[in-house]
Amino acid sequence: DSTTSPVEKIIKSYRDKRIKYFRNPQNLGMAHTRNRGLELAQGEFIALLDHDDIWMPEKLSEQIKTIRQHNCNMVYSPVAFFGNSEYCSIIQHNVSFENLLNGHNIVSCSCVLIRSEILRNFDLKFQKNAVPADDYAMWLAIALYGGTIECTDKYLVRYRKHNDNVSGNPLVCYYPYEWILSDITCKLFNTSHPLTYKLRRLITILRSRTWVLRKIIKEDSSLSPARKLKLTLKAVMLWPLNPKNWLLLLENIFKSFN
Repeated sequence: DSTTSPVEKIIKSYRDKRIKYFRNPQNLGMAHTRNRGLELAQGEFIALLDHDDIWMPEKLSEQIKTIRQHNCNMVYSPVAFFGNSEYCSIIQHNVSFENLLNGHNIVSCSCVLIRSEILRNFDLKFQKNAVPADDYAMWLAIALYGGTIECTDKYLVRYRKHNDNVSGNPLVCYYPYEWILSDITCKLFNTSHPLTYKLRRLITILRSRTWVLRKIIKEDSSLSPARKLKLTLKAVMLWPLNPKNWLLLLENIFKSFN
């Protein structure tokens, strides 16, 4: 993505015709660059690797084995975090659309392998409005259109933790989460799933959206009282059955008059 680091020199030092190097003429951002990669890719599978993460040597071979064995459209690997802190993510098999709605983004971008067919059949792309959670929006769409997502039993990716991790700042992700959940609602009702399936998932989406709105209201200190009141009203309208939304509304009405 038009980096100033010597990427081209490093890549061209490898004498392997399978490796192809492309460079954006100017910096276009994560979503656009990932989409350009999807357009250029010609293989049966798509895998992504963010520049600060590490694949284990057997990452691709193990994931291809798993995706074929389970006949699924996407597989991911649990990750070992290193850098500022060291710990391992949880292995979770058969990740469904609803699992992702309830758990938010439990899948790292660098740990996936996707059948390119599902991306092309449904014209799935990374969404600019969802950055920096555009990967989460993609996994939701794949789960919605393509069924469950499988996980390998091996830790095949090392994810680097550092102070500049965008995902390390939850507030930065809350705003795109709200947009993503709104967008996935439109996708949900344009599928051929039964109406009962759609309504059950809609309830989960509405609950998640109001949870995100409450987090934004409580944690974004830059919001004006009027803006907080507006977001609280939105939460009440989306899910009026949750008393937390009404309590927060009363609190913000009181603050707006002080």
